[in-house]
Amino acid sequence: YALFVDDQYNIYISESSNNRITKWSRSNSTSGALVAGGNGAGNTGDKLSNPWGIYVTNQSTYIADR
Repeated sequence: YALFVDDQYNIYISESSNNRITKWSRSNSTSGALVAGGNGAGNTGDKLSNPWGIYVTNQSTYIADR
């Protein structure tokens, strides 16, 4: 897993084994929102394959995927 915390204290988690990126906010710490992936492993636009890094700016999300 990799973590990234933005300037609003949202936590982004790259879940390698689940092939997805989730966002956890301070206001809702019981369930994360899906940011990318989550449709199984693969190399198409809607899938990730063991994401292991993440970086978020105000306008973009960068994901290191295998």
